[in-house]
Amino acid sequence: RKSAAWSGWRGPNRDGRVARLPATLSAEPYILGELSLARAGLGGIAATENFVIFGDRDVDDFHDVFRCLDAETGEQLWQVERLAIGSLDYGNSPRTTPLIADNGRVYCLGAHGDLLCLNLTDGDVIWEHNLREKFGSPGELPWGYCGSPLLIGNNLIVNPGAANASIVALDSQTGDVVWQCPGEQPSYGSLKH
Repeated sequence: RKSAAWSGWRGPNRDGRVARLPATLSAEPYILGELSLARAGLGGIAATENFVIFGDRDVDDFHDVFRCLDAETGEQLWQVERLAIGSLDYGNSPRTTPLIADNGRVYCLGAHGDLLCLNLTDGDVIWEHNLREKFGSPGELPWGYCGSPLLIGNNLIVNPGAANASIVALDSQTGDVVWQCPGEQPSYGSLKH
């Protein structure tokens, strides 16, 4: 049986395809539970058979809040907050889809540049960088960072958009820079391999 995981932006292959769909859908959705968010959601949801992960904001709109729910019960298992103050068009909520990796980690990127590598089961921070601080400010980003992280082998590819670090590969285990290339500001789309 194939996994039901939707591990990142547009699914496990970043192509928006699923292994199978039911022949018909029920007339009414089966609602397991509901969760109110502090702000409008702008990013996607990543999920496995056990976990559902997404970005949110706090009520005061000062912090990114990355949440993990139990996929079966909807109970919140953990949340990680990072101070991220700013004023972006359409609000400050994270715009990217978290990336759940086979290595038991999840990678989350906030609209203000906070990139976190978290332990999937408990949310412990393994490493983190602020893309603006680490690679240099790319200038004004009216919509913030929107490109979801991409994992190729052991390299986590992100798009800081700095003059000397437009696209960067980080070691997914340590967060160390593997390579970086010069270029333009970040795009508002996600990379695909």
